[in-house]
Amino acid sequence: MATEPITTSAHYDPKQTYTPPVGRLPVLGKMRAEIDRLRAAAANDLNQIVNRDLAQIDSNTKITADIAALQTQTADNTRKITADIAAQEAQTLNTTNKVTAEIEALSIQSVNDTTKTQNDTTRATNDTNRAIGELAALENKTTAEVSLLDQKRETELAQVSDLVATGTVSGVIGKQKALFQKQTDGFDRDAEQKLAKIMVDTWSVRTSITGEADVTSTGFNDADIATVLAKAKAGINI
Repeated sequence: MATEPITTSAHYDPKQTYTPPVGRLPVLGKMRAEIDRLRAAAANDLNQIVNRDLAQIDSNTKITADIAALQTQTADNTRKITADIAAQEAQTLNTTNKVTAEIEALSIQSVNDTTKTQNDTTRATNDTNRAIGELAALENKTTAEVSLLDQKRETELAQVSDLVATGTVSGVIGKQKALFQKQTDGFDRDAEQKLAKIMVDTWSVRTSITGEADVTSTGFNDADIATVLAKAKAGINI
């Protein structure tokens, strides 16, 4: 007579044909087989649950790893973005400082250019005024020189003419010319008087020698003497 096992193996395969122990009733064998099948099914379910839990644990572990990796990546991205922002802010600050410096330099240059332009304008104005003054002085000098040359021309012309562009010659030149004219007239009058004296003396000598000179053919008649004396009197305004 066979002995019934106390426990049923967890690896019971329900597909196998159960052979009840000798001396047992077939009903008990079926019940035992059903119990073993239920136990095996419960063990399989438990194994599935365990496997599912292990899979869940693996999934949780993967999710945790993914979360950690994502957190690490997020931290790296955050640090990178922060560094980029800091670099951009530094670059912006440098650009702002550079632009500010350039604006200040341009402002200073503009002020310097304006000052230089004003100085150049003032210098140009002064040069223009000086040039105008020099031109006016030169014009006055030229006018004076032209006037002097005109006067010299008049003076030179007055040496040979009694009438010039400004009128009758007067002044020192006029007096000199009048003196020269008087001297010339005096010489003429003197010659006339000497001629008249010669004629009278000749007539007197002839008369004293001959008693009555023949003056008809010699030009010493009364008419000739009267003509010469009239000319001499006219020369001295008598």
